[in-house]
Amino acid sequence: MRKFLLRMLVASMCFLTIAAVSGCDKAPEGNDNTTETPVPTEASTPTEAPTPTKKPTPSMLLLTDDTTEIVPQKLEVTATSDVFTADFEDGNIPEWISGDGQVVDSDLMNGAKALQMNGGKIRINPQITLDDEVAALKFKVKITELPESLQADNDFLTNNELLHVRAGEAGRIDAGNPYSAKFRMIQKTAKTGFLAGKTTDTNAVTDFVLKGANDCVYGMLGTYDITLYFTKDRCYIEVNDGAGHVSYGNARTVTNDFVFAVRDGVTVLFDDISYFSAKLPVYEADASVKRFVDEGLFTNYLYSHNSIDGVEFERISNAARISYGNSSTTNFNSGLSIDMFSNTKYIAVTFKNIESSYGVNYPLTVDVFLNGVRETEIQTLASRVGHDYTIAYKLPSDAAEYNRITLQFAANMSIAVKKIKIDEGAVTAPVPKDGTIVVLGDSITEGAECYRPADIWAAVVAEKYNFRMLNQAVAGWSFAGYNVEGDYGDIKPDYVLVANGTNNFASGHETAEAKRGPITSSMKAMIDSIHTIFPETKIYGITPIWRNDENGPKCTLLEVSDIIKEVYGEYDDITVIDGYNLVPHEEAFFSNPTLALHATYAGHAVYGENMVKELINLIGAPKEHDWVAEAAAAFGK
Repeated sequence: MRKFLLRMLVASMCFLTIAAVSGCDKAPEGNDNTTETPVPTEASTPTEAPTPTKKPTPSMLLLTDDTTEIVPQKLEVTATSDVFTADFEDGNIPEWISGDGQVVDSDLMNGAKALQMNGGKIRINPQITLDDEVAALKFKVKITELPESLQADNDFLTNNELLHVRAGEAGRIDAGNPYSAKFRMIQKTAKTGFLAGKTTDTNAVTDFVLKGANDCVYGMLGTYDITLYFTKDRCYIEVNDGAGHVSYGNARTVTNDFVFAVRDGVTVLFDDISYFSAKLPVYEADASVKRFVDEGLFTNYLYSHNSIDGVEFERISNAARISYGNSSTTNFNSGLSIDMFSNTKYIAVTFKNIESSYGVNYPLTVDVFLNGVRETEIQTLASRVGHDYTIAYKLPSDAAEYNRITLQFAANMSIAVKKIKIDEGAVTAPVPKDGTIVVLGDSITEGAECYRPADIWAAVVAEKYNFRMLNQAVAGWSFAGYNVEGDYGDIKPDYVLVANGTNNFASGHETAEAKRGPITSSMKAMIDSIHTIFPETKIYGITPIWRNDENGPKCTLLEVSDIIKEVYGEYDDITVIDGYNLVPHEEAFFSNPTLALHATYAGHAVYGENMVKELINLIGAPKEHDWVAEAAAAFGK
């Protein structure tokens, strides 16, 4: 029987929390993470926190975890090239494998011989170009000997990695770099775990290959069949013919080599190593989701594509993702919204959590708006990758016949939409926008640790001004390498807002003069890319918000901000907005009082309201809307 907890919302409640705990980690008892961060009564800046408005009472809000067990999920690819395989049965290593391995007699694998490695690396140089929809790599692996303790090894980024597999990609990264690891096998107590290569956090529960809803560890001495599929958008890891699986965002170009690295002192057998190019099946979107895509009811994404998990919505171009680095952030498919006029009195959206930034204790939220007013928020404490969820919203009984309905999904969770249900015969139409903005930035603007997506400062601006928004912010990005690239389709922004620089400050461990050259050159490259892709577009450069380590050992945050202002000042089409006082200088507005860097939803709400005030002085006040009247007019009523 499916196990879930449903709480009906009554008049005194404004949100619903569903607790679902992954078996790889447990939520601490007594900590439901639903307590609102206190907002100080006095701000240390000239601006004040916005006054909360009364929210209407929702009729019904439900969030259910539709998956009690992880269902094995295999990609059924079709090879489009020869399949190159090394089974070592002739005692030889093929010429396309080089390095530290040697063929040994072994009855531990399926055949009589296998490739043994005791530490070291082997390199696989494909004899063909792996540039089709899928680059596939398969192998069998078995650990036969472990040292009493794992020794330090510069080829590994964490202390408990036993081995990993790297993939080199043409024009992107060489497989000799440990940051190109796509799959990791780690020591997890007396057993092992298989970990997505995008992270070096070996406690990141959501990145483990799961073989069931309550199991992410495997026997240390087992023999395992591993399959890695690199599509143009994601990396899929399968263990034992799909019995265990995980996937993560990973844009790629041409895969041109692989490296197997084994930690010193660890003895491993490999067998049946093979690689080939392949095509994916043609995945069909559910008709209900296709309707919403075709009618333009989804917002805050660049392009969509169908996958084994549902319809995925990418907000970063593939070109920019490839430039980003060796692996992709969790949140490239996050921050999706539905914004529509309709006469439906009910909407249900089923989606899969395909990737998440945080573990099971982080509240992932869907914000619901009715006619421009936040109706409620829906939370789950479970960041359970691989699980399907359904959000169901029933409008209040006194709602108008036609309404504007807005759903904003989490900024810290990538989703694939599987199905949408509305009232039979209900009509729908997109909400016309008053302008378009593209927002560039780092984790702050992306919404890291702001679990109310509607409170992210950029979302506040977009909602107040009724702008179509494309949030291009990515955690970890600084000005360096942050260029606008690729195909932006029909997106023609009226304004580009750039909120970057805190990662250039980086706690002030270099002098301002040492930072000046790199900041200047990278900023100019970024600005040139904006001018190339979005000519004639007005740019607003927002300097970094306050952080409590602003006085670094060698420079201050304000010194870095001054450099940023100087560069922006060289351009006539860029207006600087000083970000230093946009969020109050108090730790209560930040998620971590030790390092006040990421604003909470309370901090973001202030940030957003203050940005609106700044923009009113620059572009004018937002237009007034009667959403009920406009919803009816959309259907000739």
